[in-house]
Amino acid sequence: MLRFITNLCGWSFAGVVLTVLSSWVCAVTLTPRSSASTPVIVQGDHYRVETTHHEQFGLMWWFVYVEASASESPSGTDFKDVPKWTLLDRLSPEQASGQVRVVMRTAMATGLPLPCLAMEVHRLYADVVQWFPSPPQPHADGIPTPLRWPSKNSPVALTDPRRLPLRPLWGGLAVNAIFWAVVAFGIARLARALRERARSRRGLCRRCAHPLANLAQCPECGAQAVRIQDHPGAHRFLNAKRELATLLDTEHGENARQE
Repeated sequence: MLRFITNLCGWSFAGVVLTVLSSWVCAVTLTPRSSASTPVIVQGDHYRVETTHHEQFGLMWWFVYVEASASESPSGTDFKDVPKWTLLDRLSPEQASGQVRVVMRTAMATGLPLPCLAMEVHRLYADVVQWFPSPPQPHADGIPTPLRWPSKNSPVALTDPRRLPLRPLWGGLAVNAIFWAVVAFGIARLARALRERARSRRGLCRRCAHPLANLAQCPECGAQAVRIQDHPGAHRFLNAKRELATLLDTEHGENARQE
């Protein structure tokens, strides 16, 4: 029982590690394609909310553009189409305090096969006339990398580094961890089976690779030797092998007599 629990914890940990790594690989390699959803616009007398999203395998993007004024601001119902995981379903602190009028924010989630790690990628402020970049980004999630976004179809400013997301989406994280744990377990079992088969064919112990010399048990580790005769269906293989050897001997004898 203890061994089972230990193995389960080990493979679960491996699944989580592979989940995070696969999400980070998507974050630094994938770029949204040019196609995106039709913008959803909610407009009042003195405010405007425009949302657009893009989904592809391994990557999900959300763009939220908000114009607000001191006299009227969007409410929570105006962000009803924006998922809560983006943290874009509300006014930014700068708009809520009245420091800026216009904010464009971008969030993304990455992961295989489901998005499981998210972050806010970029935020731009604007006054009435001109866009200007945000100050040093205390709001930006994730770990910055030396990699930059490509110049073509870039969803954010080219000066922004690609970041590794850290904020978990628990549902996707659980599914991806199970998926990658099963994949890792299957690969490990396949590699082990191939290694044991190769050792058996060379007359070595399957477990420790000690020479067996036709022994029934390994003198080094005590593992039972597996002979070809012990495998299911091995008798058919041995019979075919004997028939082939007999046929070759017969042909060889006839050729020798003819010579």
